[in-house]
Amino acid sequence: SPFLRNKRYKSRETIITRKGPGYYSDAIGQAQDASNTATTNADRTVSLSLRQAAKFTAGATQCLVRVDLLLKSTSPAGTGPVLVEIYTDAAGSPGTKIATSSIASGSITGSYTYLPARFINAPLLTSGASYWIVAYIQSDGSNSYLWGSSAGSTSKSGNGVSWTSQSYELNFKSYLAPNNPFLGGIRYYKTDGTKITLIANKTGVYRVNDATGALTQIFAGTTTATYYRFEKVDDKACFVNGKDVPQFYDGSTVSAVPGSPPVAKDVKLHKNRLHFLSASDSRDIFSEAGDFSTYLSVNFFYIPSPRSADEVLKMSVMQDNLIFRTRETKWVLYGSDLSSFTLRRSTALAGLTNAEGLAGQDNYEYSVVDNGIYQFNGATDILISEPIQPDFDAIANKEEMSAVISGNLLRVFYPLAGETQNTHAFVYDLKFKI
Repeated sequence: SPFLRNKRYKSRETIITRKGPGYYSDAIGQAQDASNTATTNADRTVSLSLRQAAKFTAGATQCLVRVDLLLKSTSPAGTGPVLVEIYTDAAGSPGTKIATSSIASGSITGSYTYLPARFINAPLLTSGASYWIVAYIQSDGSNSYLWGSSAGSTSKSGNGVSWTSQSYELNFKSYLAPNNPFLGGIRYYKTDGTKITLIANKTGVYRVNDATGALTQIFAGTTTATYYRFEKVDDKACFVNGKDVPQFYDGSTVSAVPGSPPVAKDVKLHKNRLHFLSASDSRDIFSEAGDFSTYLSVNFFYIPSPRSADEVLKMSVMQDNLIFRTRETKWVLYGSDLSSFTLRRSTALAGLTNAEGLAGQDNYEYSVVDNGIYQFNGATDILISEPIQPDFDAIANKEEMSAVISGNLLRVFYPLAGETQNTHAFVYDLKFKI
């Protein structure tokens, strides 16, 4: 579009801006690594044409999640954000760019302050290797800012193409975090108005401080867990991970769910009962109605039978029914108790490639299936991926795909050939159905 300003055109589906992502929480395990906080004795200009570069050495093989730069404004005051980029080292100068972030102009005041630039695509650094932090004003800004420096000789300045060695050290701090993937989370409100966000990775479950973004570990789970599933019930968060027994978190304490439900790979609240999908067989084990601590010996059934080869991957609640999705198909549970429960195979047969490939909104569910992306209305499946079917068919590892609905858009993330992470997405507009 000729009307784009300060934006990067990525594809027909998405446009991203340099404003960057919003900050909500620290990275799990984040800790300060390399830094230069020596006494500042000089100002170094950062402008559109003059870039400053600070060299540092990674202290661990971890992800660079944040750098802080000691910045202040000058007169005439600079405008526009400061772009902060990370480069590999090439013969003592910045080489290949591996990450980009920014610091908003409104954060830069007349006094020196360490200001954070966070990397949502945090690059994995190698312990002992050298890297460069490069800062400059983006192209539609003006004037300049100042970056504090101390005595030393490893910094450089230049125009981004050629670099000149300088006899000073720029003041900065870098922060690393272990290269552990996000395994699940939940945001929920308690009846007393308390707002709680929980997130998980391989080291366990953490609570986010809404005011500061700091994290507090509330549960140290089995480190081989590859996911966490959450459900709100009885003013608590219930979570499972397929490795540990189900847990309750009441806002202050984590404890095993009473009644000894088994290790489970999914949990759902349905018909005032808590349902657990057993991690060891094809059973759904459910509580007594309104009593989430009692699990009678008869409160279970198999989906659809013991030792089923087509295991259930995910449960969901839709149109007052409990849906069980397998790789090949789906099963629907009707009723509210043992006398009325009826399990039948759905008339719509599309299954699911993996538990993360399902998203729901209103009266529809959207699922990633081996042969496409489907919309389920409770009775029939509709293939919505036909316009991009060649691209979908070309994805080799469909078990890694994940589906998320946000802002009336369905995003189905997927890896390119040879990649181990989902770096791209199909975007489906739920309103206009395109």
